[in-house]
Amino acid sequence: MIPVKRISEENTLELMVQAPYTLFAYWQLSCRYINIFRKTLGIGSSIKLTACLYKINSHHKEVFLQLDNVKRKGCCYFQELEEGYDYQVSLGFYWKKKFIVFLQSEALGIPAGCALLNKKRAYMPQEKEDINPEEYNFS
Repeated sequence: MIPVKRISEENTLELMVQAPYTLFAYWQLSCRYINIFRKTLGIGSSIKLTACLYKINSHHKEVFLQLDNVKRKGCCYFQELEEGYDYQVSLGFYWKKKFIVFLQSEALGIPAGCALLNKKRAYMPQEKEDINPEEYNFS
């Protein structure tokens, strides 16, 4: 596993290949950056962050999986993705029925012949122990 460098209050979202059919995303969003959006858009209450995994092909981009109410610092494994597609993660929030993006990763592909199952699964590790991925089966 590649060690993740922790930098205080830096805005970052990275998506990387963990295994041929597993992607790993980690993010960190500063309070200052969130507050800039809140003040600019006139949002008085707190913002509920959402992480969206997009499935991309040459014709369109669609939400493949959505994780609501994520923390501003976090990580997630996306497993058993569909082969032959690119994937991209965006971190943002919904405002007036529109998804406002704070951060977006580069797109990464799952080559044909790598993914064994077509289930949408994701899990976010706890601080000191992993969650059983079977608990987060979104199929």
